[in-house]
Amino acid sequence: MTHLYSIETIHHFTCSECKNWWSYASTHFPAFSHLKQLKASCPHCGHKDDIEEDQKSRLGEWHNRPA
Repeated sequence: MTHLYSIETIHHFTCSECKNWWSYASTHFPAFSHLKQLKASCPHCGHKDDIEEDQKSRLGEWHNRPA
């Protein structure tokens, strides 16, 4: 029998107010793309704000960072 696998994307958020973080996992990346147009509420403090990708978090840039 063949081993089966699934693909999961995990997005990590940092609250702009309290600086705590949380994660959102999705098996479908397109399902998450619409959230970029919405505001997210921090599960720790309840602060609601826009979301945007932290461009410094890109894996390629991380690997190519100065030592």
